[in-house]
Amino acid sequence: FYVSACEVTQEEFRKGWPDGYLFFSAERAGLPVTGLSWNGIQPWLRRTGLRLPTEAEWEYAARAGRRAVKAPRDAAGICVFAGAGEPNAFGLRDTEHNVAEWCADDAGEGRRVGRGGSFAEPGGNPLARRSLPADRGSGGVGFRVVRAP
Repeated sequence: FYVSACEVTQEEFRKGWPDGYLFFSAERAGLPVTGLSWNGIQPWLRRTGLRLPTEAEWEYAARAGRRAVKAPRDAAGICVFAGAGEPNAFGLRDTEHNVAEWCADDAGEGRRVGRGGSFAEPGGNPLARRSLPADRGSGGVGFRVVRAP
């Protein structure tokens, strides 16, 4: 599978959503699109022909061959936007402490899996697993996309 190097940005989301994106502003164009529910991003995914990674795909890509990932003592300088941080061994950026990311997996009735650390939890678990309501968005949750080769 191919996985995007960064989370989908507000500008990228807006391009795939001709009706506009409510939260878009030029100053925030390079920031990850957040605040959208899992259900809310499905029409965009269908329109673009992309999909969310499965939880297993997300973890494989985030670990990039490492067995363990340690949480930093201080997340300052690690929580970056628009791919400004150092990439992991697979070339992915911001997998550990930027925004948590939606995955395709079901996490129970009306819930979906979110993975990764978030700027809202400095020093937290970079591979955290969350069970999130599929119909609610969060300012600390974005998404990256995958496609088949």
